[in-house]
Amino acid sequence: MVRKRAGLAPIETGNIIDAIMQERRVELFTESGHRFFDLKRTKQIDAIMKNVAPLKQSNWESYKALWPIPNVDLFQNPNLTPNPGYGQ
Repeated sequence: MVRKRAGLAPIETGNIIDAIMQERRVELFTESGHRFFDLKRTKQIDAIMKNVAPLKQSNWESYKALWPIPNVDLFQNPNLTPNPGYGQ
């Protein structure tokens, strides 16, 4: 109904997730971290970041999708192990 009122064509239901992701990408462009978490949640982060990182003179490795477990937590609980890429 909103798209019709705006003079836009309807979206095919098969493309609705892609349309939502594109809208979030545009609307939340400068919002802190939304895109990163959208990509993680939809398991697209590796595919996207491997293409984007070289454009920013950077590199992407899959372990960067996880943050390190704080050292204080690792010291307090010897059963914890660091996430891959962040230590022993």
